[in-house]
Amino acid sequence: MRGEELAKRRRAEAQEAGRRIGIEYEVLDNHDGKLLPTLDVREQVIREIRQWKADIVIAPRPNDYHPDHRYTGVLVQDASYMVIVPDLVTDTPPLKRNPVFLYYSDRFTRPQPFRADIVVSIDDVFEKKINMLDAHVSQFYEWLPWTEGQLEEVPKDPFEKTAAGMARCFAETLWRASGRRSARGGF
Repeated sequence: MRGEELAKRRRAEAQEAGRRIGIEYEVLDNHDGKLLPTLDVREQVIREIRQWKADIVIAPRPNDYHPDHRYTGVLVQDASYMVIVPDLVTDTPPLKRNPVFLYYSDRFTRPQPFRADIVVSIDDVFEKKINMLDAHVSQFYEWLPWTEGQLEEVPKDPFEKTAAGMARCFAETLWRASGRRSARGGF
């Protein structure tokens, strides 16, 4: 039952994140920590990309630390050419041309460090992005602080546990990623 409860909660958080900025947020039915790069799931990814008539697809690289992220990268990579192949996933018409497939940035150095070929400023939508992240309570206020050993640093005050608090947390993460330590000493 725990897995089903978590799936319902994560789906609701994703829907709330989408609602906050007025977008449709599609969540596939693959349980947390259990995603595998099977043929069935690859066909599911192909079908979704085709139904969206995607121009751009952004995914994690296939060497991510989290198995779900890593296998998402593998699945998208495996689907990347197949979205234009007509005799596959015949219930959804193939795309006439391939979308642009991109990886989002990460800090992994193996097998090779991420290299940014395209950089898009998010300055104009930073607050919206933080507001979306804030909707993912189970991940940004529970799971990530737990794995980083910082659960006690999550604000207890509901007012502090807002987009403003997320902005601070996000800024600290960026600071830490740059190899620096914060003035607070905790990162």
